[in-house]
Amino acid sequence: MQPAHLTQVAAVGPAAAAALTISGTPVTSATQGTAYTGFSVTAANGHSPYTYSVTAGALPAGITLNGTTGAVAGTPTVNGSFPGIVITAQDATGDTASLAPFTLAVAA
Repeated sequence: MQPAHLTQVAAVGPAAAAALTISGTPVTSATQGTAYTGFSVTAANGHSPYTYSVTAGALPAGITLNGTTGAVAGTPTVNGSFPGIVITAQDATGDTASLAPFTLAVAA
């Protein structure tokens, strides 16, 4: 009688995907009534399409975030300090990544 042979098989699948990332450098100053220099946020390492939203704080009136392209642009119609703005990217599977909070100061 021969001894039984055991074979161990490990399931091998695709490598785990890298975590969703977001990048962009906010322009933190603007002037009321003057076109804002603006900036864009970009998501990577997730499953497209990506969407973008402001998830904390608020952009000043007149400046908007394009939820499809990630572009932040416009002409502020109010002045003041707008702290704690957080922009978040979400991918097609629901994963999210956020920029660090920033403050946008709009001069009169």
